[in-house]
Amino acid sequence: MTGGDDATVTLKPTGLGDDGMRVFTGTVKATRTDGTIVTREFTIRQPFDKPSRTVDAPDAALDGLLVNGKPIQGWDPDILEYTITAGEDDKVTVSPRAKAGQTVKASDTTLTAHSTVQHWTVTGPDGGNRTYTVTLVRDHKTPTADEALKPSDPKDTGGTREAPGPDTATLKSVG
Repeated sequence: MTGGDDATVTLKPTGLGDDGMRVFTGTVKATRTDGTIVTREFTIRQPFDKPSRTVDAPDAALDGLLVNGKPIQGWDPDILEYTITAGEDDKVTVSPRAKAGQTVKASDTTLTAHSTVQHWTVTGPDGGNRTYTVTLVRDHKTPTADEALKPSDPKDTGGTREAPGPDTATLKSVG
């Protein structure tokens, strides 16, 4: 075979679906060997794995998690990890709802370029505990560094000598 179809893919900015699902959309434009141009739109949905249920320390099971005063989507006292989404500038308040005799302690908040993670450790009257985690993923127009990274193809710079061995290239880390 001496030839084939030529195709280009154009990606749109990454979007968010339910439960923090990543949604990739774009266009594929192919020029067939006979010169015919075919254009197709595509959508790829990348969901997160569902969290496992935890049934130990039942006295430490929260009564609920509230997002802006409403129960979190999919609430189950035996599911300890939740992901929620919000717009880039939306105000979001998440608060645990404890049962009588429970104590709840919040951990430090972890922030990244487009998400916030909060943990709450709940101690029941019998001394058992559970830790609930909520991750807020924000929609964003400006890509994060990871999303925007497009490394260039490697180039042969015309080195003057061979590396001493396959495990040695005397590269130095910078940055």
